[in-house]
Amino acid sequence: MTTHSLAPVVLVLTLCSFAGCEKKPCARDCEWSGLCTPKAESCIAATSADCHPSKACRFYGKCSAKAGKCERLSAADCKMSNKCLWAGECGFKDGKCTAVSADDCQRSKYCKDQRMCRLKRKYGGFAACVK
Repeated sequence: MTTHSLAPVVLVLTLCSFAGCEKKPCARDCEWSGLCTPKAESCIAATSADCHPSKACRFYGKCSAKAGKCERLSAADCKMSNKCLWAGECGFKDGKCTAVSADDCQRSKYCKDQRMCRLKRKYGGFAACVK
């Protein structure tokens, strides 16, 4: 078999990866946004179990299903995210993840790696972990 005979196969595989030729209809949306359940001609988050393994949950704390999408609805959502693990943003206020106690900061990777272990209150009741 020559290299030239593989070119069409490589081309088709490349095009499918850009055009969304996944075997499962919601695979890409599921991985990124938790939209794992086919409904009509789209994909939705039917339950929070759809959201939990998604990148939206891991990166942004959007771990609860609401109206077909993954949303950040409570401190429990924030605690499942990298925001909590890395930056101590384990609490919830006004729809956002935020640090709420010095303990949040002291358990964070930023505390261990960059000594950002103190809680500093910001405007609007939000807080951040600082040196």
